[in-house]
Amino acid sequence: MNYLRLSNLFPPFKLTHFTDRRLEALSILDVGCGNGSPTITKRWFPRARYVGLDMCDYNNSADDFAVMDEFVKCDLEKDSLECLPDESFDLIIMAHVIEHLHDAEHVVKSLSSKLKPNGRIYIECPTERSLRLPSGVKCLNFYDDPTHVRIYDPAAICRSSGLHVLKSGVRRDWRLVFIGLTAAIPKQLITLFKYRKPYGPLLWDILGFAQFAIASPTISLD
Repeated sequence: MNYLRLSNLFPPFKLTHFTDRRLEALSILDVGCGNGSPTITKRWFPRARYVGLDMCDYNNSADDFAVMDEFVKCDLEKDSLECLPDESFDLIIMAHVIEHLHDAEHVVKSLSSKLKPNGRIYIECPTERSLRLPSGVKCLNFYDDPTHVRIYDPAAICRSSGLHVLKSGVRRDWRLVFIGLTAAIPKQLITLFKYRKPYGPLLWDILGFAQFAIASPTISLD
């Protein structure tokens, strides 16, 4: 299943909550901007100023780098975020990053200062339930990825950073649930036959692998 192709049909879950502003000239910081995220984000937010941040080039093409307005190479565990001006972003995306960090609380607090007063941050990471899920190709059990460090509660981290949580819960993208149960059956059968394991990402929304939180420096965004 090609997620870049799916993104031509509908935005990924991490962007769905913000598409009411897709034609605005937003300033977006994508923390952990690998796997084609720049191209996908700019497709749905064509007028946005897009800044990608990552510690390396992670599965991005030349086209992905071409659509970025700026790329910041940064190790969140070691480097300062002083290169990013305070109160400069309308939206910060942090999808499947904090589980790789030893001190996510410190990182999120630093990032929160980069939000505009009415800005929003989206954080997504594995749930505690992922510790008990079966192993899968491309990750279904938390420990399938050896770079995972620990389970976090994204809503609690946002609150400890002085942010107001606007929405949180288990990620359930019902479009992907439908695809995972129908159109993706051939891929699952091939993966099971080849690896004796299911293809993990197509089961995330069915089994509750991921959780998310949306937060802001202010209570109301009206």
